[in-house]
Amino acid sequence: MVEVDDAGHGLPPGPHGVVSYDELSARLRALRTWAGVAYREVHRRVVRDRKARGVLELPVYNTVYRCLRPGRTRLDAELVADIAGALLGDPVAAASWRQACRAIEGVATDAAIVAVSGTLPAESAGFTGRTRELTTLLAALARPPAVVAITGMAGVGKTRLAVHLAHRVMAAGGRRDLCLSVNLRGHDADHVPADPGAVLEGFLRLLGLPGGRIARLDTGGRAEELRRRLAGRRTLLLLDDAASPDQIRTLLPDTPGSVTVVTSRRVLDGLPGVVLDPFGPHESAALLRHEIGTRRAEAEPRAVAGIAEAVGHLPLALSVVSARIRADTEWTLADHLDRLTRRRADLRLDDPVARAIGLSYATLDADQRRLLRLAALHPGGGFDASAAGALTGAPPGLTGSRLVGLVAAGLLRRRAGDRFEFHDLVRVFAAERARDEESARAKNEALGRLFDHYRRSPRRRTPATGGLGGPPGCP
Repeated sequence: MVEVDDAGHGLPPGPHGVVSYDELSARLRALRTWAGVAYREVHRRVVRDRKARGVLELPVYNTVYRCLRPGRTRLDAELVADIAGALLGDPVAAASWRQACRAIEGVATDAAIVAVSGTLPAESAGFTGRTRELTTLLAALARPPAVVAITGMAGVGKTRLAVHLAHRVMAAGGRRDLCLSVNLRGHDADHVPADPGAVLEGFLRLLGLPGGRIARLDTGGRAEELRRRLAGRRTLLLLDDAASPDQIRTLLPDTPGSVTVVTSRRVLDGLPGVVLDPFGPHESAALLRHEIGTRRAEAEPRAVAGIAEAVGHLPLALSVVSARIRADTEWTLADHLDRLTRRRADLRLDDPVARAIGLSYATLDADQRRLLRLAALHPGGGFDASAAGALTGAPPGLTGSRLVGLVAAGLLRRRAGDRFEFHDLVRVFAAERARDEESARAKNEALGRLFDHYRRSPRRRTPATGGLGGPPGCP
């Protein structure tokens, strides 16, 4: 049946802002709808235009049709431009479509370069804490479908726990026939997230499938082939740093005997597992003792407790400060605590911690980033959606959905009574971003709206002031 849509009106859709092949195909379909041209006619025009230019390579109908359909993992930039030119009636105007496709191709090439492994990453020496979480995860892996997710904020120790758990599983009774692991690069400063099809290709190559056969399979076919080859084998999959549920959906084997461990900064709905919080005081002290030596830690126990508190008991931050302590042997632990206290007052974080949080910040949209920055101005230890809405001036519904997004990204914590709070180091990061990205006027107006909100709600109090008061000055 020939499909013909009613012609659209107004300006034709363009490729501006597309970031994936699927988005580009969707925009081409919108252009076809705007032009009111059937698929067969699109093909006829492309062939006509190529013949007129003396191009020898003429695409068959199915090639043109597939270019306009969803699920594409690759597109021919010249064919995209020819389709756009045929629909627009202007080959010159189609140049932007060619450029958009080539820009995506650069990103897609990066996404397709994936390092998979048939072994586990080496386990860090001196693994500390997480006894309760390990018990929960091992119990979940003992039940079908034997898939667990370890989620939590940047630097909370997800990968370290996942690797330790995986080694425990591999060493357990009966062992595993096979191990497959991959870094999915959900939050990587240098690379885009790994393409699921490329990950599946890497796994299938490790399992001995020739590259030529893999190339003929789309992502769904590769997932089906992986499940077929894992059937009957006791396999462990470690999928580290997932960007989203969509990225891992085709990677989960769902075969009896398989065990899968996933880590992500984002909430992965539907998967059992644990959400990691920062360490408690005893776990923090144990990590510091291991990192800097028991003798040095026990010589200044109050400083050890103060250092752990100053970095919010975040494992990454504890490891960073431990490395500095080992390097600066002439400094006392009290000196290091003083340095941390001064840096926090100046809204400065150690570079590895700032980079880790910054990668999560970069995944947010502009409205979520603004909400995070302005929420850091709140003078209390926690806030609700109405207070956050007052800070941004946004309606309650929008504010609520944005707060949920910040929780899902691991940048806010949700507490009882629909209240939200920062980890101390995320608050420092957000306040520093507010200092750099918000004008003094914008910050004063935000605080003015907040205190007007509290004046209108006499049952609400800002925890820092114990009353309503007036808006404090902004730094």
